[in-house]
Amino acid sequence: MSIVRRVQLTGRSTYIISIPKEWARSLGITRGSKVFVDLLPDNSLRIRAEPKLADIKLIKIIDLRRDQSIATAIREFIAAYIAGYDTFKIYYDESSIGALRDFRKFIESRAANIIVSEEASSSLTYKIVGAPRPMSVVDALSWLYRLVNMMFAEVIKGIRSRNLEVLSSVIERDNVVDKAFLVVVRNLSSTMVGAGTIDSLGLISQAEALHYYRAFKTIERIGDHIALIASRVSKLLESNTIIRDDLVEVLEESMNYFSDIAKSLIKIDIDTSRRVALDIEQFRLKIRELGRIYTDIEYHDIIMSLSRILDYTIDLAETAFDIVSIRGVSETIYSAY
Repeated sequence: MSIVRRVQLTGRSTYIISIPKEWARSLGITRGSKVFVDLLPDNSLRIRAEPKLADIKLIKIIDLRRDQSIATAIREFIAAYIAGYDTFKIYYDESSIGALRDFRKFIESRAANIIVSEEASSSLTYKIVGAPRPMSVVDALSWLYRLVNMMFAEVIKGIRSRNLEVLSSVIERDNVVDKAFLVVVRNLSSTMVGAGTIDSLGLISQAEALHYYRAFKTIERIGDHIALIASRVSKLLESNTIIRDDLVEVLEESMNYFSDIAKSLIKIDIDTSRRVALDIEQFRLKIRELGRIYTDIEYHDIIMSLSRILDYTIDLAETAFDIVSIRGVSETIYSAY
């Protein structure tokens, strides 16, 4: 809803506008109250009341007693965690002890800054502790990129050395990527709903947030497929299968493509995104050829995951195009003011 106000002049140089009485009353704003005026990158102003975060209690109830699948419970938790909930109350009974065990294992391995604050015979309460350090979208992208690129490098290292422990560590590291993803998306979400300003994220306009979320999720998905490759390679090595050099070569090339595209997205280097995306289109032909050569199920899964990684890498390149386009529109609109 838009409300029109006329600008008034008080004294010789101070411009003022009145604020809606209904809005002030709903927030308890009276004479002498402090309000914050944020100057946004699009030259608009946002007026907000003094934060009273200590009075805000965001509690998510998850009931494992309702014959609810553990997968559904986990999805509910992830959605609430990302949205900014800080307290999670879990209800269970004797029939759901197994589900509770699996649920706790997931939360404690994937969610950051979370502790058990209360435990009873039929309920369990988790709380988020400590305020996370504000993180720009560029810092968030860089963090996720470094984690996933290291997974890629370790898979190749594990294959060359035939080291199952290295490959096992890659699979475990996927949990770290999942945890980092939840942290950066929670940071993005909480800022967009008013806990911060978009300039603290390094955004030019709110529209960019959608595309950065897409990039975060894409990199997290690439990590999932690298972990799957590590798992399938481990099975091949356990059966004393020799991993062919051409498979290692395409893994290295795929890693290089991912690295180039991720860095170009971080820098919004559209020329590199354009060039590497075209190279990947040609490289896909090589992957398809390998798919015809390898018929073993483990090899097939590896080739399919490589194909998906390339698809996701193209998605990252397209995200760079999207952000450049959004910024072009924003700059055109803002320059008209």
